[in-house]
Order: sequence, then C-alpha cells, then structure tokens
Amino acid sequence: KGWMSLEIRSILRINLDSGLFIKQAPVFKDNPQRIEAKKKIIDVIERLKRYQGVNVEVRDKGEIYKRFIDIAPMGIAALTKGLSKREIRSLAYLLDYKEDNPPYNLPIVQTEKYLRHALTLFEDNYSNSMILPLMDCHLQSWPYPNEYLIEYLKAHILRYNGKREVLISIKKNYKWLLDTRGADLLAVELFGSRRTPLEVRDLLGLPEHTRRFKYFASFIYQYTENLLRNHYTQEDITNITSFLKQHDDIETDKKVISKLIIKLGSTATVEFRDVIKDYVLKRIGDPIDIPAWAPWQGATKSEEDQLNKAREIFNQWYTEESIALFFDKLSRQIDPEGFKYRKEFWLKYSNSIDMFRIIGSRKIERLLKSDQRTEQYINRFARLYEVPNESDECAFLFRIRETIFVEFGITGNALYVYKCTNPSAPGLNNNIKYYFKSKLKGNRNCIQYWEQEGRFIHRESFRNKWQKEVGEWLHRILGISSKRAL
Repeated sequence: KGWMSLEIRSILRINLDSGLFIKQAPVFKDNPQRIEAKKKIIDVIERLKRYQGVNVEVRDKGEIYKRFIDIAPMGIAALTKGLSKREIRSLAYLLDYKEDNPPYNLPIVQTEKYLRHALTLFEDNYSNSMILPLMDCHLQSWPYPNEYLIEYLKAHILRYNGKREVLISIKKNYKWLLDTRGADLLAVELFGSRRTPLEVRDLLGLPEHTRRFKYFASFIYQYTENLLRNHYTQEDITNITSFLKQHDDIETDKKVISKLIIKLGSTATVEFRDVIKDYVLKRIGDPIDIPAWAPWQGATKSEEDQLNKAREIFNQWYTEESIALFFDKLSRQIDPEGFKYRKEFWLKYSNSIDMFRIIGSRKIERLLKSDQRTEQYINRFARLYEVPNESDECAFLFRIRETIFVEFGITGNALYVYKCTNPSAPGLNNNIKYYFKSKLKGNRNCIQYWEQEGRFIHRESFRNKWQKEVGEWLHRILGISSKRAL
C-alpha cells in the first residue's frame, strides 16, 4: 500500500514500483471475452494512482534530509524555494532520520525550530498520504511525544472525511493516539474494563508494522503497573508476556519483566515462576549471562538497579529449580533414599548459590534434552568423563561465595569442597564442555573445624548429622546461614 514505509518495504523485500506497474499495463483489444479482466486491471491501476505514496529511494533519504538541514538555517522562505514538492512530501518520512556526523546527527523532530519549518512546508504542500509516515514518527517518539507534531496531526485527522480504514481508525481513536498521555490513559482504560493488553492492537486498528513502536512500550509498562497494584492471576501474567512477544523489543522486555520478577519476589510459587521463566530465558537469557542482562542505552541508575535485582531473584528461582531437578530427576534414580536429604538441605542455601553446572554421561544429556521442562538446563550441562556413556552417574557443581562444591548423584560419593583460588578446583565457566570424575574428587581429606577445603561424608542423613556439620561449617567459614535460620 502507499503508506508502507521504506523501512518496511526493505525488510519485506517488496520492490513494487507502482508507476512502472501502471506503465506496463497491457492494452486490450475490444474482445468481449476480455472485458472483465480489463475492468479488474483498470480498477487496480486506479487504486494505485489514488493511494500510492511518495517513494523515497535509499539514495534519496540522506540527500533530502541533508538538503533540508543545509537550507533550514536560512529560514522558511529559503526552504520553500529550495525544495521541490516531491522533496517536501518525502520529508514526511524523514522527521526521525539522522546520520552519525554533525550537523546531520540530530533528527528534525527533536529540533523545535526545524520541526516548525517542516510542518509549515507540509501545510503548504499537504496531502493525506503524509499522515501515516508522520504518525509513525509520532508513535516512535514515546514516552516524550512532540506536542507540535501532535497538534498538526490532530488538526488534519479530525478534518479527514475519506474512506481509508486506517485513517478512519486513527480519527476514531485520536484521544488515545494524539495526546501526550494517550498511551497511559489507554492502559488505564483497558485495565479498568478488564480487557487484556492483547486487545489494544485491534482497538486502535493501526498497521502491523507499528507493533514494535515505543507507544506500545509505554502502554504495556503502564498496564503492567496497574495490574501489579491489584490482584492478578497466572493468566494475567501470561497476557503480559504474550503482548511482549508480539511487541518484540528487548528494552521493553527488560523494563516490564524486571518489574514482574521483583513483584513476584524470591518466594514466588512455582506456578507463577513457570508463567514467565521460559520467556525470560528465551528473550533475555541465562541469569549468569551478564551482557545479556545489561541495561539498555539510556537506562537510569534506578532502572539499572531494578534490572540487576530482577536478575538476582531470577537466578535464585533458576537455581532452586535446578537443585530440585538434579535430585528429583537424576540423583533419585541411583540414590532413592539419600537424594531427598541433600535436596532439602541445599534448597535452604539456594539464595547463596550464584552459579551451577549439571554434569553427567551421554545418557543424562539425552534425558535432559528429551523433556521440555528440563531442556532449558542443557546450556548448563557438561559431560562427565571416566564413566560409561549409559551410566546414571552425575554431579551437581556449584559456587557459594569463593568456594566450589561438588555433590554427586549418589550419597556415598561425599561432598567435595574447593577454594576458587585452588589451581585444582573445577572451573564453572559455561565454555567448559566436560569434567573428569577423578579430578572432581581431588580433595580426599575430611574437613576439620577451621579447614576451608576437603570433603564431607554424608553420615546418618536421617539423624541430620552431616547436615548439622556442613551447616555449622558454612556459617563459620563462609558466614552464611540457611533461609530457614534467617
């Protein structure tokens, strides 16, 4: 369609030249059998003539923008004389265009004097085909829309009496679209009427390509804030993540997801965690991947702190579930009695574990990959060497403070403890693809009172003997207590 922007055409690789299409239309002889085909082609041609917008070629974008910037300091009279009608209409697509080097590194829409000049040029050369590219620029300017552009659009859209559905829809919803608080007000309205955020697109009737625009980022952020101030369900949270998936913007993901995670908190139920866990891992990434969780450009100190807090909480969720996975699904097979004691013990310290790996045979790897609920942990998996491929042997490798712990699948293998500074300590880097079983068992001496490395024997689990011994050591040497003790 004529309103389709250059960027969307490029992405979709649509290279239709409507003028060339019209020129290449066949000439029909007066054959009664071809009358219907002729009528249809003529109809298409007339629609193209009526609706085609201004085609801004890639090579022209920079030239037209630079020409405007070069002439603009001389005033509106110079611009009127120096730009053709086609260039002026093309400029409607370029209000948010910029290049890297000055003086061409500031968009027109962010320079009040130049924007006023542009709007004056548009008024003197007005066409309804300008409305949609100007709306695109406006919707992308959130959360700080330009009031001059809003007033210009409002004046023309309210006078529109044509038949184009998208323009009719904008006119119908102008109070949500052409108001500096429109996105927030719409979020309040939809939430108050118990409508889901997914309904906003149908309500506004905007083109598909606008789904990623910043207007909708402001909308979903405000909608989420309203939701979290009230009672919410798992379905409500699912509706938020479904909207984010459609919106498809990592900055918005981080803003909204961090707010959700912090609200749910470290004690969130498994049911609520499951609603957003898969989405977070796919869209943002593993919580140990610090670059993936880095703040977006322009984030405030408060937003950075919020994102980091959310990452820490999510890491605790992820760790707790990995402990449950290891002992329930893997250790239980070879240690049907002892697994539950160790699971219970380490869950109490999950908030102190900042990194873990799951290690096992090829069989264990297949087991993790075979279940949708466990395949998300495959990025933390590494092969255990010196065991048969079909062995059930496995190990859980994790770090608390500056100390690394190794729990094997079966109780009789003891708990091995290493200082991170020990050259023989197993590494935790996710790039490590395999571990030797013999090296994981390198510290053979039983840990005494003040010793910082060695091993603990899982003695008399049912009497809480080793649990008491390890718990006291953790408090004495590492200065941490279990969550229950807290």
